Amino acid sequence: MQSIAGGLDGREVELLSRFYVSALVGLMEDCLLGEVDIPPGELIGFVDRVLQAHVRGALAGPNAADGQAHGTQP
Repeated sequence: MQSIAGGLDGREVELLSRFYVSALVGLMEDCLLGEVDIPPGELIGFVDRVLQAHVRGALAGPNAADGQAHGTQP
């Protein structure tokens, strides 16, 4: 977990996880209530791409080239 967490302690990782869960639940709720103009399937695809980019950036580490850290290069 240390390589993904980027030096965060266990409590901070838990807080970050809760942040993502709360944000994603709220966004999906807005979508289902019609407050976001995007179909649920597209929203799930968007969230999947964002989270994968974040994980790739975390795995690349803080010293990775800017493009690689943000998932824009293979």
